[in-house]
Amino acid sequence: PFEPMIRGGGQEQGLRSGTENVPYIVGLGEAAALMQESFANGELDRVKQLRDRLESDLIGLGQGPNRVKSNRSREHRTGNVAHVSFPGCRASELLPRLDAAGVKCSAGSACMTGKNQPSHVQKAMGISDEDAFSSLRLSLSILSTEAEVEEAARIIAEVIEDSRQA
Repeated sequence: PFEPMIRGGGQEQGLRSGTENVPYIVGLGEAAALMQESFANGELDRVKQLRDRLESDLIGLGQGPNRVKSNRSREHRTGNVAHVSFPGCRASELLPRLDAAGVKCSAGSACMTGKNQPSHVQKAMGISDEDAFSSLRLSLSILSTEAEVEEAARIIAEVIEDSRQA
């Protein structure tokens, strides 16, 4: 059973005291309204186009065993995430180099951080262990620009090329 950290008013069935955080609630409502408006204005389609451009730029990086692979479902995927494998590279080694170069990405979900095994989601998608360990997840938003996508693809290409030569 949970014990309240702060005792008092009895909100949330005695587990949390204090007044609801009204400014945060209003902010969440405003954020939802802005997202709804951006979806109505076609922003999601624009982000999908940027994601597809990023993937196509990256897929052109390698041939043969170094061919870059897009790990995606054609039907079941979010519009803002590219998931790409770079055979011959380890995502765990790419991440710090990409971060230092200004590209923020991940090697998987937060719940898999520090685990030396592919995620169960990647396995369910049919991704091999080798491809899972060489995969990066790149997320875009309605704030992402074409110039940022071009720059990210250029930096990733440089880091991948350097990594494969090492």
